[in-house]
Amino acid sequence: MTAENKAEEERRSLQTKLQAVTMEAVARLAAGLSDHFNHLLAANSRFSEIVLDELEPEHGLRAEADETLNACHRTAAMIRQLLAVGRRQVLEPVVTSSNRKVQEIVTLLRGLIGEDIVIETELASEPAFVRADPAQLEQVLIHLMVNARDAMPAGGKLIIRTETLDLDEAHLSPFGARGPHVRLSVTDTGHGMDSETLAHVFEPFFSTKERGTGLGLATVYGIVSQSGGHVAVDSRPGGGATFAVYLPAAVQDVEESTPARAIEPAGGG
Repeated sequence: MTAENKAEEERRSLQTKLQAVTMEAVARLAAGLSDHFNHLLAANSRFSEIVLDELEPEHGLRAEADETLNACHRTAAMIRQLLAVGRRQVLEPVVTSSNRKVQEIVTLLRGLIGEDIVIETELASEPAFVRADPAQLEQVLIHLMVNARDAMPAGGKLIIRTETLDLDEAHLSPFGARGPHVRLSVTDTGHGMDSETLAHVFEPFFSTKERGTGLGLATVYGIVSQSGGHVAVDSRPGGGATFAVYLPAAVQDVEESTPARAIEPAGGG
């Protein structure tokens, strides 16, 4: 190993440790504040609902009460994101076909992504089963697809792939795991990212968007990590970006007993 390669390896190791410390700090903050804030939000939400029930449809204060209720909902959603970032969410993992989840989310978001963006899917020939919380896996896909859309303001192509692979010496994983995995990748043809942005892309509250919260990709990182997987990104300025989620493969012995759940867009846009 050359001195340059050794220095790069040490830099990546320090970056990984710093990211882990940051995530742990966010986890402690989220866990400590979530109960307190949820009690306050529940009280404010219920009070706003009572006010809305009592006011006449044309009353001038309905708009303010409605906005108060919406603000409570938005704050509650942000607390859930913080818990996901800090890997403190309560997950309900089941054996799930990543192919089917991709198809569901593409159907849901195709009209919202924009007509100037072409969505393509390249799915594994097998179902590509993973053991994960279906709702959280949906969130991962939604965040990655929306992030890809935002990277292509002038339009482009969004490609979602699933594939099964065995991480071994022939397919050296970027995170040290071995064995059967499913790789779910989202690729865009957008403006790409430089090395400085890549170094911070999964950090909570880091965002290159004027109105972004900086929790989208951090949420992806937290959910995937809590699910026993890893997420990596490859990008360069002007060359688009690929986010690859690695999850341990699972085997489904019997057919799932419950039908696919219909997905509805979240309120508030």
